[in-house]
Amino acid sequence: MLKHATPVIIGLCTGALLFTGCASKWSLAIETAAEPPHWRDDANTPRAVHLRTIKGFKETGTSLPNILKYIAIGRTNENNMITRPVAAVTGRDKRIAIADMGCACVHLYVPSEQRYRKIYGAGQEELRAPVSVAFDDESRLYVSDSSRGAIYVFDQAGEPLFSIRTAGSEALRRPTGLSYSAVNKILYVVDTAANKVHAFNTAGSLLFSFGGLGEDKGKFNYPTHLVAAPDGNLIEITYETQDPDAAIAVANAIAEAYQETRRQDAVAYSDAALEELDRSLAAVDEELSAVRAQIAEWTASNPARSELERRYQDALARLISVSEPGPGATVEERDAYRAELDNILTQLQTLQLANSLQPEDPDLAALVARQAEALDRRSQLAARRDQLEIDARLASSGVVLYAPARFAEASGISRVQTLLVAIVLGGVLGVSAAYFATVHNRWIGRRDEPEMILGAPLLAEIPDFTGEGSKSALPVRDDPTSASAEAFRFAAATLEVRFSPAAATPDAPRGPSPSDESQPRLFVVTSAGLGEGKTVVTANTAIAAARRGSRVLVIDGDLEHPALTRLMLGLFAPVQGFTDVVDIGLPLSRAVATLELSDAARVDVLSRGLQPVSAPDFFRSTGARELFETVRNQYDLVLIDSPPLLEEAYASTLVGYADRALVVVPHRSPLSLLEDQQDRLTLIGTPLAGYVYNHAPRRPEMAERKAR
Repeated sequence: MLKHATPVIIGLCTGALLFTGCASKWSLAIETAAEPPHWRDDANTPRAVHLRTIKGFKETGTSLPNILKYIAIGRTNENNMITRPVAAVTGRDKRIAIADMGCACVHLYVPSEQRYRKIYGAGQEELRAPVSVAFDDESRLYVSDSSRGAIYVFDQAGEPLFSIRTAGSEALRRPTGLSYSAVNKILYVVDTAANKVHAFNTAGSLLFSFGGLGEDKGKFNYPTHLVAAPDGNLIEITYETQDPDAAIAVANAIAEAYQETRRQDAVAYSDAALEELDRSLAAVDEELSAVRAQIAEWTASNPARSELERRYQDALARLISVSEPGPGATVEERDAYRAELDNILTQLQTLQLANSLQPEDPDLAALVARQAEALDRRSQLAARRDQLEIDARLASSGVVLYAPARFAEASGISRVQTLLVAIVLGGVLGVSAAYFATVHNRWIGRRDEPEMILGAPLLAEIPDFTGEGSKSALPVRDDPTSASAEAFRFAAATLEVRFSPAAATPDAPRGPSPSDESQPRLFVVTSAGLGEGKTVVTANTAIAAARRGSRVLVIDGDLEHPALTRLMLGLFAPVQGFTDVVDIGLPLSRAVATLELSDAARVDVLSRGLQPVSAPDFFRSTGARELFETVRNQYDLVLIDSPPLLEEAYASTLVGYADRALVVVPHRSPLSLLEDQQDRLTLIGTPLAGYVYNHAPRRPEMAERKAR
């Protein structure tokens, strides 16, 4: 056996040695479209044409290591595909660097050498969140890692040189956007958490910084990206004349006229945008008036239901006006209070039963849904207008630093040399582009952007309902073939896959068991402000999870705006709720209402209840804590619809009770609010399950799925 094996081994080694001089060759893995899409403006004029998509990199050459790898496992390029790109840059020799959050790495490709390398870190330090890349004149590569608070510098071959972790005496907090100015030989770095832009030379030394949080000229509101103008950012104005004083005056007048022209342009842009928003608001108000008139007309034609509604509201008013006896009340006063309370509750339940016997009118339900949808759209438009008004007040020329001419220099005999007036557009040597990019990009415009702030994954992208013409706020129940319904089903499936023990063992019975006490089941759904869609997300995700076979409970935890119960159960929802369970000992089974679904699935709903309570004191009580622990042990999934985290103090207490927090981030919401929300969540300490990107613009792949 040995004498036959030896020639084979020698043959393999000899053959491999013949290829040791053949280096691996790489090329782009490209995908082209048969009919390239065009990006068009409002006038349908093409502004950009898709040419090709770079999917990754593929090996086309040979080398000894790759030959041996091919012999052992075969050739594969799967690990060289781009998974979640967040930034890309090209160098002077057309080299490409792509920051990829999916693999926490940077793809470096040099087409002139057909060389490819995947950079996972610098030395022993691995990349965590590479979010931006830049090349300098010497093809050195700069990579910002927002999680590690560092800028890593690599040579032309991708070998680490050094890292930048401080800006003078300050540590970099969350470095994000990078841009290199070839004119000034400066690397500009955005520090989102510090609201600053730092300028470094190619050796990593700080040259200057500018910014800070605020709305004044030269201040930022959580910037994330910047671009250095290719021809530099310093404008020099010169004027020659025999009179030095006249030269200074004319040069300064030109500079001031330039700034005023830029400011007027900014104001004109803001005015035009405000006018467009005002027209949209007027159209929505007109639609609301028409819908309300139709509802009033319907109500007038149904006197029985109108009378029930009036009596129901009267009973509610009586309930609110009833005052609980104080500590010094007699036994008779307390008995009278309980009797009156029982009488009102009985009347409310009777009226509710009577209303349920009235035939359901689909026209009224459609009108109510249209009204809710129009109110939501108006809230979003009003928020956008408010922010635009702030931007309009901040409108400026974009000139952050202006150095007027103060003296003149002689140029030749009896000649005045050109006066220098430095106007730094957007900041010193780069802030003009950075400033305008910040002003117009402090909104979240892409589904992947919140991940850089939250450090949590995207669970689902929910398209804007208005683009589908849906009349219901519960598309999972009422419009199951829509793209919105599919998105909510994806959110529910993602939660199950990530956190349910049943996902790992599909044949195992669903529901809590002693073996999975540590599994997250209590989730709080939160957002930064009102009108961001967390109630709709909570309801639809719950319905989708229930239809997957889970036992689901939703809790209407927003005491000031309890919209979840009405959304899921209608205008005449049960009056009992969790305040009655905690304060007067009502059994949980009597407080829970049920939304029955057409496919035998169900969602239990726990509403606010009738007890007049102080929200902060109530949720800090031992009874509230015990209630959340009880429901956690009785259901596969509990979703709490909480008040906005930045608007109600007791929302922090609710978040603290949960196993995980699910953050709702609407499209075009301010980055500053998300940053503040992340700071609050970090302080509370509840881990994040992920985020839902809500009200997203419809993309071509969000086509409606037809029922099979």
